[in-house]
Amino acid sequence: MFIFASFLLLIVSTSFAVYFLIRGFSYFFIYRDPASMWINITAPLIVLFVCVAITCIIAYYIIQPFDSVVRRVRKGGEKPSDAEKNKCLAAYRKIAVLLFASNFVGFFLGQIIVVLLRKSPNPVFSSMIHIIVTIVYSVSAGSMAAGIEILGLNEILVPYRKMLEIHTVESFNERKAFRFATSTYLMFFISMFYVCINIAVVPFGLIYQLQTSSHRNAIGTFLSEVGIASIFALVPPMIIMRIVLNGFSKRIDENIKRVHDIANNGDLTSRLNLAMMDDYGSLSGAINVLIKQLSLMFKDLKNDTDVVSETSDILTEVTDSAQSALSGMIEAFKSIDSDSKSRNELIYTANKDVDDLIQDVEVVKTHILEQTSAIQENSASITQMSSNIASVAEMTRKADEVSTLLTQTSSKGNNAINSAITSIEQIQSMSHEVQGIVKIIQKIASQTNLLSMNAAIEAAHAGSMGQGFAVVADEVRSLASSSAKSAKDIQEKIKEMVAKIDGGVEAIAVAGRSFREIEENVDHTNALIRTISSAMEEQMVGASETLRTTNDMVSAIQAIKDLTEHESVRAANVRKTMKDVVASSEAAVKLVAEGVSASEVMSTAIEQVVDSVGSNRRAVSSMNDAVKIFKV
Repeated sequence: MFIFASFLLLIVSTSFAVYFLIRGFSYFFIYRDPASMWINITAPLIVLFVCVAITCIIAYYIIQPFDSVVRRVRKGGEKPSDAEKNKCLAAYRKIAVLLFASNFVGFFLGQIIVVLLRKSPNPVFSSMIHIIVTIVYSVSAGSMAAGIEILGLNEILVPYRKMLEIHTVESFNERKAFRFATSTYLMFFISMFYVCINIAVVPFGLIYQLQTSSHRNAIGTFLSEVGIASIFALVPPMIIMRIVLNGFSKRIDENIKRVHDIANNGDLTSRLNLAMMDDYGSLSGAINVLIKQLSLMFKDLKNDTDVVSETSDILTEVTDSAQSALSGMIEAFKSIDSDSKSRNELIYTANKDVDDLIQDVEVVKTHILEQTSAIQENSASITQMSSNIASVAEMTRKADEVSTLLTQTSSKGNNAINSAITSIEQIQSMSHEVQGIVKIIQKIASQTNLLSMNAAIEAAHAGSMGQGFAVVADEVRSLASSSAKSAKDIQEKIKEMVAKIDGGVEAIAVAGRSFREIEENVDHTNALIRTISSAMEEQMVGASETLRTTNDMVSAIQAIKDLTEHESVRAANVRKTMKDVVASSEAAVKLVAEGVSASEVMSTAIEQVVDSVGSNRRAVSSMNDAVKIFKV
């Protein structure tokens, strides 16, 4: 009943005050009969009371839903629904229409009823012009009363409308009131109409009185009455303007306070509760929408800044870890670079050593080939010498046979024997020479055997050095040449001996008689020949052994040659591999250098990232501090 009680007080006080204003103004300035003001006042009061009562009854049913919502909100703090808000807003519009209609009916039709019911002997009250002026003045005063009541009720409803917590006009477009400018223009027009009527009534009554009777000091009376009328004419418009401007000022102050709260305290949780559904209410609703959007924006911004802050912390940890890891990686790269350079130098040294080894292998290979050729030549010489010794042995065997024949034929004659003795003596001389040659051959064989042993020993060492082998080979070739020359001398001497023996045989044949003389020496010759034959056989055995040893040495040298060729191939492969290793090492050194350079660039980039993260973190911290001010 809060709203209805306020409405009842407002309409009763305003209606009766305006009624007495109209009645007094009419009797003082229109009819100019103040003494009759209180005569026949009962009927007009009854009409006024009936109009006010009917208006209040209708208003009660209109206001009752609004009152019930207000009571429930005050009692339990329950928020009204949109339907209830619509009913409350509709109630205000209906009350405004009711007030305008009741004032029009009461002060227009009611004034006509009062005129019709009025009974007065004064003919002025029956004058049509006075009745029309009175009705026009009553309508202007009623309009002012309606404006005061509507605006007053609007101000009364401000706190109750705020309880509805209406934040935007757009949600209730059907209940939107007139624009503020339109309502202001309308009230200004009504006020000016009322003022003009009030000012015009005074000269109208005074002129009418001057036409019917004389009046002293009419100008003074006019001025004083105009002053009084002006006061009564200006008070209601001033009340209206006061109500309008006061409400407008309050709403402006409330919006300013709300904006200051946002600016100073950052409170984005509360909203402006709309007091009126006019265009200024639309402005307040737009401010509420702005506050809501700001609240959502700051809420999202707060969430985003929290996420960014967390991300910044994570990014800081990651960049710190990355920076530490990169520092370790740079140190590792530098260590690898140093090791790679050292290893590269070692590889270059090893490559040079491999090249030197390959050259040494080639030199050894050349020496082995030369030694192989020399040994083969020596083997051929020894083979030839062995063949020569065999020939000598064969010839001594034949000499032995000849000696036997000489023994058998020694009986042919002393002359022949004498000749044979001479020949045999020559043969003996030759045999001595042959013995010398044989000794030389034996010496050669002995030395050859010794040299062969030395050659075998040197061959055992040929795998590492093999230098003394060439000297031995030269000596063997020299001895082989000497052996060949001696064998040739032996052959020539033997030929001469054969020739002389043949001569001796012929002499013995011619002088058989003289053969007896040489018979005694035949045995000695046979012994010598056997000795030569035995020596030749021993020399053959030594030559065969030397030949076998030489062949073994040739086989060993051939094996060494094959091994040397195999090692040469392996050395070539090693050289190729070392070249690949050198190339790979150079590429590795280059890549490591590039890695060091890239790591340094990355380190610089990470330092920039760390600086950016720090700046970002400071910015986020500042943003968080700024956002924390606002309550969302």
